[in-house]
Amino acid sequence: MNARTQAEARAQAEAKTFPQVPGYQPRPIHQTASSPDFIARMAANDAASAPERREIYHVVHKGLRAAMSDALVRLGRVDLESINNREETLAAVADLLGLCREHLEHENNFLHTAMEKAVPGSSCVCAADHEHHVKAINDLATRLNEATTAETLMRGRAFKVLYRLLASFIAENFAHMEIEESSNTELLWRHYSDADILAIEHQIHAHIKPERMMTWLRWILPNVTRQQRAVMMRGMQAGMPPELLSLENGLHLIEPGAYTWHVMVAETGRGTVYLLYDATDNEERVHDFGLIVLGVGAICVVLAYGLARRVAGVAVGPLLDLTDRLSTWAPGSPDMAVTRDDEAGRLIEAFNRVQNQVDRSIAREREFASNLSHEVRTPLAAIRSDSELMLLTQALTPDQQQRLTRVVDNVDDVIVSLESARAMARDELRAPEPVDIAECMEDAWRGHAAQASLADLRFDNQLPAGQVLTLDRYALLTVLRNLVRNAIEHAAPATLTVALDAEGGLALRDNGKGIAASDLPFLFRRYFSGRLRDSGVAGGDETARGLGLAIAKRVCDMQGWSLSVESSQAEGPARGTRFLLRFEPDERGGPTAKI
Repeated sequence: MNARTQAEARAQAEAKTFPQVPGYQPRPIHQTASSPDFIARMAANDAASAPERREIYHVVHKGLRAAMSDALVRLGRVDLESINNREETLAAVADLLGLCREHLEHENNFLHTAMEKAVPGSSCVCAADHEHHVKAINDLATRLNEATTAETLMRGRAFKVLYRLLASFIAENFAHMEIEESSNTELLWRHYSDADILAIEHQIHAHIKPERMMTWLRWILPNVTRQQRAVMMRGMQAGMPPELLSLENGLHLIEPGAYTWHVMVAETGRGTVYLLYDATDNEERVHDFGLIVLGVGAICVVLAYGLARRVAGVAVGPLLDLTDRLSTWAPGSPDMAVTRDDEAGRLIEAFNRVQNQVDRSIAREREFASNLSHEVRTPLAAIRSDSELMLLTQALTPDQQQRLTRVVDNVDDVIVSLESARAMARDELRAPEPVDIAECMEDAWRGHAAQASLADLRFDNQLPAGQVLTLDRYALLTVLRNLVRNAIEHAAPATLTVALDAEGGLALRDNGKGIAASDLPFLFRRYFSGRLRDSGVAGGDETARGLGLAIAKRVCDMQGWSLSVESSQAEGPARGTRFLLRFEPDERGGPTAKI
């Protein structure tokens, strides 16, 4: 086969493997650098930028432009015959695509959210561009995989197609970045202060994992001005843990709070270098290993106990009789008669003493609940009356009126909690009374309105006015307040809608992120707070946060009501969580959970 025949065969093979028209076509750019409107907008933006305002796009776009340019240059001068050079070049392109995906996610979740909150519809153009960018990134990833696996004969063509597509993608992104740095920045400046914009930046930074933050900084720091780099370095230094600043050169072991850090401090000619290794996970593994050893020991103890119990079964036969008698015991029962003068008789005497102690403990608990309710009522009533009198003063500012109203609502919340705690401690029901369900729901929401506003939980009360039921108002308030608090902590940002279902049950539905199917069976258990793992809220006080739904369940059981929950995490109108409160016992014997 001559050279011409070989060239024709290579061309036919390339035409079969790589189409002449790539799958990705660059999308028309809204404004280009040659457009007079673009130049006029640039001039207007420069004029509007004095005095200096905080620019949320500028610095990160510098890093992205540098990463894009580096990847494109590497791809343009790749040595196709060098395996190491090809792998390094393709790794640079893959890393760039990862940065682009993260950047799109940050802008969609934080910046576009802020823009839509200020001006609905203002992010539509950029959002459409982002959808196109996602498609382009996916297509580039496909071409990247083809270039990675291409045979020697087709490798040059594969890298050429990838280079052209990446160049088109970068060109469109450069123009898109200018739109964001001009139009979007101008909109943010009109509706947000520099402090608000800085808060958005902090939200984005908190969303980035430390190892990925190092990747971003590797591209940003060398490609900004000296003044911008100095500002960033001062911000990093201000964000350093204060425990590190007082350390001298050398190796250190410090334990701030629940963390364990190994720190090395070294002085260089250009500054001080701090190297921190977080050994918290390692310490936790050591702790887990200790628990395993303890567990194995406990298993051995249990096995030994079982063996000893079996061997001693013959000797303790008389105690079986006593066991049957004790099985019917309940707090408050009279002492059991001692009819034997052996081990069983002495055990009955000991049990009688323990029973008396239990009865005294229960009595003290009930007495404490009653005393607490009695003693706290008077100061609470004084606080409430003084607050209401102050609200009648005309000279109060709106902020002062809002705070006084919050004081009154919090006092009502404490009173409801005290009444519910006393009822549960005494295991007694309060006398029912006529209750307007819609009004009671408003009272439950009012006590948490401030926290709901901070968490961006909106309230839609669709209960009809005048819907009156005869029941324990304090018990209903306790259940509703805990359900509202649960929505604030786990569903927000979302909308909480309250309505009656077809059978007269009270339904509280949110359109939040929903509950995992694995968590639903345990939702009403005390101290269970598995949903905190997804929200990032879990911390040292997680144990104390798992009581709300358990208390609501306990109150419903005492009142003879039923409380059920169903939830979905699938995207669509069915996403969210729905609690259903029925004022009669559930036919299946208790609260239910559905997916």
